[in-house]
Amino acid sequence: MQLSIIVLGSLLAIILFCNSCGADLADDHPLKTCGPALSKGNLQECVSELFKRFHEHSDWSDAKRLTLCGTRCQYEQKGRFLGWEWVWDAQFRCKSKAPGIVGQATKKSRNGAKDWALADFYAKAKSTGQFSAEDMECWDKNKKN
Repeated sequence: MQLSIIVLGSLLAIILFCNSCGADLADDHPLKTCGPALSKGNLQECVSELFKRFHEHSDWSDAKRLTLCGTRCQYEQKGRFLGWEWVWDAQFRCKSKAPGIVGQATKKSRNGAKDWALADFYAKAKSTGQFSAEDMECWDKNKKN
């Protein structure tokens, strides 16, 4: 029993290390929270934290609002495992400017998912002709910043 716990803990530590190398891990990343527990040799606390954090981020967040170029928009995010990697899904929409168009993205970082979802929304909305020339100029400027 003790040996299997050590093997499982070691495997989890290796996964943590490999998953965090070069990744932009947020403080609330489910795997990052296991580090302190594993360093103390407490596998049960690590698994408990892992499930707690995963459950907190597995549903779509409440819509967050922001204003871009005078247009009120909103985005939602959720985290999930994709294979052995933790990823963030984001959806971005501006109902008043382009109803029915939703930008979507999946990235390793929360901010990356939001930024790419916004870029996806912009590309879809631009192709429909729902943006005026002034709108496109403003959005192009904001996209570069």
